[in-house]
Amino acid sequence: MSEPDAFPSYQETARAFDRVAADYDAAYGAPDPARANGDGNAVMAWMRQESLAVLQDVFPPGSRLLELGCGAGEEAVRLAAEGRAVLATDISPGMAACTLAKARAAGLSDHVHVVALPAGGITALHPPEPFDGAYASFGGLNCEPDLSAVATGL
Repeated sequence: MSEPDAFPSYQETARAFDRVAADYDAAYGAPDPARANGDGNAVMAWMRQESLAVLQDVFPPGSRLLELGCGAGEEAVRLAAEGRAVLATDISPGMAACTLAKARAAGLSDHVHVVALPAGGITALHPPEPFDGAYASFGGLNCEPDLSAVATGL
C-alpha cells in the first residue's frame, strides 16, 4: 500500500483540495442561478454529463462501483440515485466530506459510502463483495504518484 507519508505529494494534494472543497461546486459544478457564490462551469458540466452517460451505459443499476477521486461527489450521488452502490474515495478529507454530505442530503447514505484515501492506498480496502467496476473522472489519477499501487489494488 502507498502510505501517505511515503509520498509527500499526498499530503500536499490533500491540503490543496481541502482548501477548495467547500467552493468546488460553485467553481466547477453545473451553472446554477440560485447559487450565490458562483456561476459554475458549463464546460465541466458538459464533460460530467458525457462521463456519466458512459458510466450509466457500462454499469447497470445494481452494480457495485469503486470511485477513485470522487471530488465533491457528483458522479457517486447521481449513480447511486439510479440504483448503483458506490464506494467513493478521495485523497482529500474535505472532498470526501462533501460527497458524504451530498449523499446524506439526497437520502442515499446506504448507497454511497465514502473513504478519505488516496488512489494508491486502495489495497487497504477490504470490501465484503467484489466490485463490478471502478472509475476515475476528472484527474483523480493525475495526482497519483504511484500508479502501480493503483493497478495492484484494482
